[in-house]
Amino acid sequence: RRNKTREVQNFIQSLNRSIRGLRAQLVATPGQANFQVYIVDRSDYVRTVREKVYGSPTASTPGKCLVRSKFTRGGIKRSDAVIVADEGEALFDRCKAEEILQGLGPLNEDHSLSQSMFNDRTKHTQFTRFDQLILNMLYDPRIQNGASKESVQKLLPAVLRDARRRLR
Repeated sequence: RRNKTREVQNFIQSLNRSIRGLRAQLVATPGQANFQVYIVDRSDYVRTVREKVYGSPTASTPGKCLVRSKFTRGGIKRSDAVIVADEGEALFDRCKAEEILQGLGPLNEDHSLSQSMFNDRTKHTQFTRFDQLILNMLYDPRIQNGASKESVQKLLPAVLRDARRRLR
């Protein structure tokens, strides 16, 4: 009932300025997309998750909003986010940021991250500086898909230093 398309488009377009190395763009048709964002009313949430995201009439539909990513060791192949638009601005803003950002790679929730969107216990509704650091590190060209933990750990001090410098 509430058209929030422009707000989601503006957020997506802002990500290229916030995350160095990311190349997000809007496309003309759904078939061209590797990341679909569904903006729905709560009454359409279960149907959208089951039909559009999982393709199963009995799929589980947890949470207030959702992201699903399919990936291989080579990287993310596809993500789908379902954002509820009719349950208040705070929930919409949180879902918009959290689900789209998680669909870009940092999928796990961590309850120890008090300054992060990637913790369902926080009340953050905006893309935090902490999360910008995480995504800038993830999209740094020195961090390669499928790299070993050991090889990435060697790079992390320089990658973090450079991400902090960019976000000043």
